[in-house]
Amino acid sequence: MDSEAMQYRYPDALLKEKYKIFNYALIGICAIFIVFRIALYTLLYPLMFTSGFSGEWFKAVGWLALLLNTVMLVLMVWIIKLLFRFDARAYLLLIILSLTSLSSMIKYFDMLSTVLVLAGLGLSFFLKKKLFPNIPVFSYVPKK
Repeated sequence: MDSEAMQYRYPDALLKEKYKIFNYALIGICAIFIVFRIALYTLLYPLMFTSGFSGEWFKAVGWLALLLNTVMLVLMVWIIKLLFRFDARAYLLLIILSLTSLSSMIKYFDMLSTVLVLAGLGLSFFLKKKLFPNIPVFSYVPKK
């Protein structure tokens, strides 16, 4: 990526200072999801693999779910790292992840997760628009 596009991936110092509280709130929401994901590891997966599965197909599905949750955990930690640097990619990734997970949250009516996803989605949209006004919401490269 050329240097012109890179300069737009990070906001001005004044914008960083102005919206840092909102950014910290978004980091807190991501941290809550990481804590939930770790709790899922420590509580659900040992139970699932020791008592709930019989048959190779069920074990394969369990390992696939474990792998996907591990990928999501690593992705959320990386997003938090990007959020601390006010990187435009973090807000884009959070918007996409929130939109994709919102339907399943509403489907299972998990109230806490739905509220957290909606709060994260709203803060991501807000910060993306305020910190990067010259970049479209679903991109991190400025309009030509």
